[in-house]
Amino acid sequence: MVYRRANLEHAAASAPNMMQNGLLIGLLALLLLAPTLPDVTVWNIHPITPILLGFYFYGTLLIQGAGDNPMWYPSVTSDTRQDEPESESSLPSLSRLWTEFLVL
Repeated sequence: MVYRRANLEHAAASAPNMMQNGLLIGLLALLLLAPTLPDVTVWNIHPITPILLGFYFYGTLLIQGAGDNPMWYPSVTSDTRQDEPESESSLPSLSRLWTEFLVL
């Protein structure tokens, strides 16, 4: 929830992940907009349906492009720390985790 002086590239979400969230919000917004449009259909298909499909396919192409060619790369700074996996001895025991889970 808060920045703990970790490497920013590990603390921040990936660009494709954020773009997927944006695409989901856009698709949901179109679905919420659909009932406010006039009640017109073409061959019993609401006009928002092909718009949703087009928006989805265009969004997935944009997301794929963001994954293939990211717009930024992490750089080493004076605050950068080496990312090392945690040792198993520093992990809490299973019984402690269950206890905390039950208390919460």
